[in-house]
Amino acid sequence: MESTAIYRKPKKWVAAVLGLFIPPVGMLYVARPGWAAAYFALALIVVLGNMFVPRGMELAGDAVALIVAIICAIHAYRLARDSRVLRRPWYSRWYGLLGIVVAFAVLAFGTRAFLFERFRFPSGSMAPSIEPRARWSSARCLTHRSRADALKRAADFRR
Repeated sequence: MESTAIYRKPKKWVAAVLGLFIPPVGMLYVARPGWAAAYFALALIVVLGNMFVPRGMELAGDAVALIVAIICAIHAYRLARDSRVLRRPWYSRWYGLLGIVVAFAVLAFGTRAFLFERFRFPSGSMAPSIEPRARWSSARCLTHRSRADALKRAADFRR
C-alpha cells in the first residue's frame, strides 16, 4: 500500500506563497504543468524585456513582474482550493519541487559563472567613458583570448 501523502490535497497557503515568490513552482505544486510553463514563459519575457528597458524605466518592469507574481499567487490559491486530484504527480511533491528549483539554480549560476555575466554601472564614477546606469555583458568562456591579445587591444585602444 502506498503512502497517504500522495493523496493529500495541496495546501492553499503553500500554493499562494510559492505562486508569489516562484510562480512556475506554485503551479507545479498544484499539479498544473501547463500553467507552470505559461508562467515561466511570461516571467522569462518580463525579465528579458526588463533588460532592454530605457534608463529610468526599470521600475516599470519590476512592477509588471510583481503583478504577474500576485496574479499567479491568487491563481495557485484558487486551484489548490478547488483541487480534486486523487494522486499527485512527483513534481508536485516537496522533493520534486526542490529538485526542480535546485536544477534551475544550478543552470542559472552555471551560466553566470561560465558563459556570461551582465553588469550595471550605478554611478558616474567612470564618466565620460561609461555613462551612469549603463549595462555591459561580459563573455567568460565563449572567447579564448590570451593575455598578450588583451594587452595588444588595450595598446591599440590608447592610440
